[in-house]
Amino acid sequence: MFILAGPTWIQLLGGYLTPLARSWRMYKLVGIANCEVRYERSLPDGRTEPVDRMAVLGADRPRNHGMYRLANAQTVRQHSQALCKALGPGADLRLHARCPSLEGWTVIDEGHASVCR
Repeated sequence: MFILAGPTWIQLLGGYLTPLARSWRMYKLVGIANCEVRYERSLPDGRTEPVDRMAVLGADRPRNHGMYRLANAQTVRQHSQALCKALGPGADLRLHARCPSLEGWTVIDEGHASVCR
């Protein structure tokens, strides 16, 4: 009943908010702290290959290691530095990352240069 009456009461009939008649919001903020991240390694011949970040860091069960979900630009950068350290000196690791916000996607890195410095 709420699914039909709640939004109708508030949005169409100008009703007021009560504990039984709340404003309708579907999936607001779900997934907002979940960045889309992809790593590539540049090979000497110019080609690139995808990098499995969990395999490189030795995480067999990523949920237990706190590495599964990268929530913002800061955690993406910290994770990138851990990958660089694991890959060793001279690694050419490219990052393609963007994080969601209420205004849309915020691009963190487009992979133009190595994140290992």
